[in-house]
Amino acid sequence: MIKSSCINSKDIQEEWESILSKRFNHAYTIAFSVETDNDKMNVTNEELLHALKKRVSEIESGHDCDMIEACGLPFDTYKNP
Repeated sequence: MIKSSCINSKDIQEEWESILSKRFNHAYTIAFSVETDNDKMNVTNEELLHALKKRVSEIESGHDCDMIEACGLPFDTYKNP
């Protein structure tokens, strides 16, 4: 933190750069199920997309659970450069 007795424009600039640079990238997964006649190796893109849209719709409506519960914790995180 900047001490109030020695504030100058360079200190302020460095402090803002420090604050603004604290950006993170978090990778999440969302669980959903697909009902299909196909085995697991032959599920189509359309079936996956339909099931994912249905899951998101359920979450948005509050029907099943909230987004935090659906996604859990991120599986990967890094600080943006």
